[in-house]
Amino acid sequence: MGLSSLLKDAKEVARVAKEAYQAATANGREVDVDVTADNEPDDDDRARLPPVLVATADLDKCISKCLQRFNKLIAKSRSTGTKFTDAQFPVTTTPNKCLYTCRLMKNEEIPAPSMWKRASEISARPQMFVDGVAAGDIQQGALGSCYFLGALAAIAAHKAHLESLIIAHDFEAGIVAVRFFKNNLWHAVIIDDYIGLASDGSILYARCTDPDEFWVPLLEKAYAKLHGSFESINGGYNYQVIMDMTGGAGYFHRTNELGSAESCFALIASLLRKHAVLAAFMLQNSEDITQERMDAAEAIGVVTNHAYTILRAFETKHGHQLIQLRNPWGQREFTGDWSDTSGMLSKELLKELDHVIAEDGTFWISAEDFMVYFSSDWVVATTSGRFADSDVNTPFFRLESKAKQAVGKSIIVLSQKDRRIEMAASLLSIPVVPLSLSVYRCLEGDYNPRTRSFGELLKEYNSRADAPTSQLRELVVEVDLDPRYVYTLKVNAPTVDGKRVGVYCGRGISFFLRVFATMDIRLEEPSVPDFRPKFPVGTAIAFPQTDDEGNETEAYVCILRSYRDMAPNYVVTAADDDQRKHDVTAQQMKEGAACYKQLVAQGKLKAR
Repeated sequence: MGLSSLLKDAKEVARVAKEAYQAATANGREVDVDVTADNEPDDDDRARLPPVLVATADLDKCISKCLQRFNKLIAKSRSTGTKFTDAQFPVTTTPNKCLYTCRLMKNEEIPAPSMWKRASEISARPQMFVDGVAAGDIQQGALGSCYFLGALAAIAAHKAHLESLIIAHDFEAGIVAVRFFKNNLWHAVIIDDYIGLASDGSILYARCTDPDEFWVPLLEKAYAKLHGSFESINGGYNYQVIMDMTGGAGYFHRTNELGSAESCFALIASLLRKHAVLAAFMLQNSEDITQERMDAAEAIGVVTNHAYTILRAFETKHGHQLIQLRNPWGQREFTGDWSDTSGMLSKELLKELDHVIAEDGTFWISAEDFMVYFSSDWVVATTSGRFADSDVNTPFFRLESKAKQAVGKSIIVLSQKDRRIEMAASLLSIPVVPLSLSVYRCLEGDYNPRTRSFGELLKEYNSRADAPTSQLRELVVEVDLDPRYVYTLKVNAPTVDGKRVGVYCGRGISFFLRVFATMDIRLEEPSVPDFRPKFPVGTAIAFPQTDDEGNETEAYVCILRSYRDMAPNYVVTAADDDQRKHDVTAQQMKEGAACYKQLVAQGKLKAR
C-alpha cells in the first residue's frame, strides 16, 4: 500500500458507519459497525461500536469481495447438491500439506487426526455460536496453540468484534469465511468445515465446550490456512494474534519494568476500561525468569511458556487489588492466595466479584502475585490510523498532529511481513530482519532529513522514544504528539562495517509503518530529489570534511545503489587510507567532491 493510498480519514469513515448503523437499527435490524471514530466516543457510541477494531480503508473491500466469492460457492453447492471442499487446504485428500510446513518431513510434535469429519457429521445441530461467545467456551487440544486461544479468550470479551471475524458461514454447504489482518491488509480466508478428530471421535485440536458450537476449531483452522499449515501456528505470541484479529497495535510490557504492584494494577485496570485486549504469560527464556522462579510458578499452578487471558481488574471494598485470569485449557488453575482453593473467597466476596468456584480455568490472583508469576502483553484499543509502507531505502517519515492546541497520544507500529507465510510457500527458514525505530521532534522548519544529516539532528535533539533493535515482527513506541512540533520517524536497518545494507540473509528489506492517534494526524514520506540525469546508479558521491586549518581529512562516501541513496544520512565515513575498504577510487573521490559542490550550489544540500 503506497503513500498515495493512505488510509481514509477515520473520522469520516466512522461518521458514515454510524449513520449506517442508526439507519439499520431504526428498521429493527442489528448490525456490526467495525470502525471507531478518531475522537473519544460518548457512552451511547461506546455501547454499540466495537472498540477494538481499527478503521482501515480496505476492510469493506475485503468483506465485499469475500461475500461475492462466498455466495458463488453457495450457489454452486446448491446447484450440484454437494458440499464445498477446500482445494487450497485439502485436509481430507492430502492432509500432510495442511499439517506440516514441509509435507515431506512429518513433525512428530504435530499429532495427526485419525479422521476428518464435517461439523454436521460431528453434531446433529451444528452452530457457529451458542448463546454468544465467552472465554469459557474455549478448550485447548493437542496443538500448541495456547497463545492463539488466549488471544481468542481476550477478544471474546468484545463479543461483537469476535463474532464479526467470521464474515459468513453455511453448514449446509460446509463453508466458512473468516477475516484476519496480516501484512498491513485485511485478508479473507475461506475454508470448508472439515475438523480433525482423535481416534475416540473427539475433536483433536481446539474445540468449544458445547459440542454443538464450532467457532473455536474453525477459527483455528482458518488461522492455520492463512499461515500455510497447522505446524506454522504451533507456538507463537498472543499479542501478534490479537493484532492479526483486530488490526490494532500490539506490544508487551515486562512486569519487572512496571514498578510496584499498585502501578501494574492501575495500568491493567486503565487499559481494560479503554477496551484493551490483554493477555499474560511467564516466558521461560526471559532474562528475569530464573529456574527457581519457574519451579515456584509450576508448584502453584502457573504453567510456564503458556498464555493466559486477563479478564478483569477489581479492587474490593477492603482495598485488595485482584486480577482475574483464565487458562485456555479450561482447567489447571492458580492455587495461591485468592484462588478457588485458597479459602479466602467468602460468599460476600464471591458475590462482589461475580465469581463462581469451578474447575473452569478462571481464577483470581493478587496484583502482587501477578507481578511475581507473569509477564503481560496487550493490544491497546486505538481510534484512528495512517498507513505507510516502504523499503529500507526510505527510512524517514514526517509525522505531525493536525490538532490546534491539545497534546494527544499516539502509538507507532513498525512491522514486517509474517515470515511464517513466506516460509510455508518457499520451505526456507526466513528470519525477521533486525530493525529499530527512533522518534525525534523539532520545531516546524527546523529539520529536513533531506537537507541535513541525521548526525546533525542527533547533536541538537534527543529522541522522544525508541524501540531498540529487535527481531520481533512488530516494534511499538508510544509518543505524546504536541501540535507545536514536527516528529521524524527513523527506521534503522542492519549495517555491515558501518554501512547500511539493502538485503538481509539474501532477502530484500521491507516494512510497514502504522500510526494510531487520538487526534487527526498527517504522516508523509519526504520527497526525494531526482538526480538521475547526472548521477547514475554506481556513482560514488563524496562529501569532503576539513580540519581547523582547512585541510581535507576525510570524506563521507556514498555509492549510489538507488536514487534515494543521495540523502546525506546514507553515507559512511571513510578516511583517505581506508578508500579501498569501500571500493572508492581517488577519481571517484574527486568526482564526488565536484558533485558535492554542485549540489550545494543548487541548494539541494547544505554546506558542511
